[in-house]
Amino acid sequence: MRIVNLGLLLQLIFISFYLFQIRTFVLQRFGIYAVAYIELVLTIGSLILGIIAIIFRIWTKRTIFVISFGVLMCLWFIVIYLLPESDIPPIQMNLPNEKSFKNQVILRAEEVTGIVEERILWKTANFYMRGGDKLAVIGSNGSGKTTLIKKIINQEAGITISPSIKIGYFAQNLNILANAKTILENVQSTSNHNETLIRTVLARMHFFNEDVYKPVNVLSGGERVKVALTKVFLSDVNTLVLDEPTNYLDVESLEALETLLNEYEGTIIFVSHDRQFIKNIATRILEIQNKELTFFEGTYKQYKTHQSEEKRDLQQDASLLLETKISEVLSRLSVEPSEELEREFQELMKEKRKLEK
Repeated sequence: MRIVNLGLLLQLIFISFYLFQIRTFVLQRFGIYAVAYIELVLTIGSLILGIIAIIFRIWTKRTIFVISFGVLMCLWFIVIYLLPESDIPPIQMNLPNEKSFKNQVILRAEEVTGIVEERILWKTANFYMRGGDKLAVIGSNGSGKTTLIKKIINQEAGITISPSIKIGYFAQNLNILANAKTILENVQSTSNHNETLIRTVLARMHFFNEDVYKPVNVLSGGERVKVALTKVFLSDVNTLVLDEPTNYLDVESLEALETLLNEYEGTIIFVSHDRQFIKNIATRILEIQNKELTFFEGTYKQYKTHQSEEKRDLQQDASLLLETKISEVLSRLSVEPSEELEREFQELMKEKRKLEK
């Protein structure tokens, strides 16, 4: 009978684990693997005790309950860990001025040019952003991406930003970190969120339990990047400006960052060369290429599709123009043949063959 009661006790602990928010606490402090281990021990333990009770022919209502509930616990464990994403609820954050900026035009760039020491990075351009947009700034190295986001941050000539906007800036030099302070102290220094939420986000970035008390000066380069990103993410801001945030991140940290940014209700402007990251995050694209700034309202996938269609349209236009010229030259050749017209005809045919490739 004691075996059955012990099984019931394990199942009571399992229920309490959920009923009294113990699971949430363990998840925040120790991570998902600790939660899974505890649930597995409770589940397997109660099932084994139920089976032992049957072997010793302890046939009671309690035995049947232990076995039945143990099977349900097993099914729960299988379902919850086959879908690990559903285990961690979305981050709920209260952003400053959230009601006043959502879906409203928060940034306008009018007649903005990119010139650095007489070098033209891009010609005059215009674009705008709405609250909640996630804008990817893309282009080759040296095209002027960082110059553009600095113009936005400093609100230089031509840039107008809504008074409701508060910007948090992640730079590659990580100058926002105080090396002598701990991870937790660094994040708390610019955040209005409670410690529970801060620890939850740090756990997402794989800083568990006592890790948060490590001073920044003992961390690796990748860990410092994660702390700086978390600090900006949890600061008292509603617009994130991120310059190459994926540098030095491992795969797990990159996936965690993607999840956080997708859940973020504020506005994001980010520079990145990581195409997959851009595909997963961006809702707007701004490309700097050939000294031109192109703004596209749509995802990266939609942008590439649009480019392909635009390229096909240009090719068709060029092909039609070429066919017209060839027809004109052939008409003239039939009336007044000459070597000059023959050379022109051959050159046009070469162009046609190039277009058809």
